[in-house]
Amino acid sequence: MLALLAAVVAASAVLYASRRARQRFEHERDAEERRQVQARDDAQIALAWERWQWVVDNAGIEPAVSEGATLGLGPAVTLELLGGLLRDAERLGDETLAKAVAVYQEQLVLVLAQQAGPVSDIAGTATTRLSDGNRDGTSASAHRKPVTPTLDTQTPSLETLSAPVTEGSGGRRRR
Repeated sequence: MLALLAAVVAASAVLYASRRARQRFEHERDAEERRQVQARDDAQIALAWERWQWVVDNAGIEPAVSEGATLGLGPAVTLELLGGLLRDAERLGDETLAKAVAVYQEQLVLVLAQQAGPVSDIAGTATTRLSDGNRDGTSASAHRKPVTPTLDTQTPSLETLSAPVTEGSGGRRRR
C-alpha cells in the first residue's frame, strides 16, 4: 500500500512539474511574441517617420516666387503622400506623427491657395490670352466659355484637415 501511495505522490509531482514547465514555456512564448510585435510596430513607426522626413526634405521646400519653380514633387503627389502618411500614423497609433502630418498638410494647402492667387486674376489672364489670339475679328467672349472655378475632388478641404494652426513653423526656401 505504501508503494502505491508513493507512486501516486511521484506521479502527482511529475504532473505538477510538467504543468508548471508548460505554463512557463507558454508565458515565455507569449512574451517573445509580444516583443516581436512591438519590434515590428517600432520598425513601422520608424519607417513612417523616415518617410515623413523624406517628404519634408523633398516636397516641402517652398521655392522663391522669382525662381518660377514648382514644389519638388508637385502639389498633387505631395498631398497624396501626406494623406498616406496620415493614414499610416493613425493606423500605428502615433498621435505625434499624425498631428504633424495633418498640420503640414493644412499648411501646404494654404501655401498652394496663396500661390494660386484670387480667381479673378486667373480669369483676367485667360481673357487676355484669348483676346490676343483672336485673329478672325470676333470678340474673345464669343470664342470662350465663362470661367467658373471648380473644386478638385482629390484635394482635401480645410474642414477635413486638423484643427487650426495656432503657431506656424518656419518654412525653408531653396537657394
